[in-house]
Parts: sequence; structure tokens; C-alpha cells
Amino acid sequence: MTPFLQQLHYSLLQDASDANLRQWGAHIVQQNLAIADLITLIHAEKKVATRFSWMLGGIVERAPELVRPVIPYLFTHRKEIVIQNFERSLAKFFALAGIPEEIEGEAVEALFQWLMDPKVLLSTRIFAMAARRFCGCLGPRMHASAVSNQKEGWSMDGQL
Repeated sequence: MTPFLQQLHYSLLQDASDANLRQWGAHIVQQNLAIADLITLIHAEKKVATRFSWMLGGIVERAPELVRPVIPYLFTHRKEIVIQNFERSLAKFFALAGIPEEIEGEAVEALFQWLMDPKVLLSTRIFAMAARRFCGCLGPRMHASAVSNQKEGWSMDGQL
């Protein structure tokens, strides 16, 4: 582990504040650091992995091009990542950075599943709908179906 990665790991472990996450995110963006060099943190202990994911969420808002190269890795390893509601993070990454071609088929299938599953958080479904602009496959019919399901009683937390 590089000294920078050790420092980031320790900081994420000790400080969950939004200010800390924003400070690290800003540093990574300003220095144009490769997220791929930091991605091992997604497999760290749950506290660190979760905070790293939150930090990526902030980075993707400012510099989606930095997060885009690691999206295939995050998507492919999503079942190994022990972060609660990680699907929401993936849907946000897709919505803001796009769906990389090498995972497009699988990703679109996952987006459909998240859109149609009433147990999935509303925020995940909203990001999944936003991701549709990156592929032509979530057409008006799918949008109408998702809206119809929401009108039939999906609540904010995904419960009936």
C-alpha cells in the first residue's frame, strides 16, 4: 500500500465527516489521480469501504471522467462489495459518468431490475432512470411502466 493510500485509508477510518470526504475528493480531482490506484479501498473494512464509496459519489459529481474507468470493476465486483445499498452508488455512477460499453448489456439488465423491484430504494430507481440517457434501451414504454409502478404505491424507502 502506498503512503498516500495508507493516509487516505486511515483518514476514512477515523473521520466520516462530509468535510473530510470533500477534502479528499477535491485533492484527488485537483491532482487528477487515477481512482484505479485507490480502488482496493472498496474492499477494505466496511467503514472505510462505505466512506470511500461516498467519496467516489462526490468525485463523480465533479469529475465523472475520473470515476468512469473504475465503473466496470465496481459493477463486476458488486456482489463482493459489502456496502449497504451499493446499487444506488452504481446507478449514480451510471447516471453521471455513463455506462461503459464493456458492461452495457449487464448494466442495462441491472438497471431494469432496480427500476422494477419495489424493494429497491427510490433514490436508486431515480438514478437508474437518469442513467437511461446513456443508452437507447430504456425507452418511453419502460419509463411509463416505472412511473405507473411508483403511482401504485411504492414508498420512498422502497416498501409497499
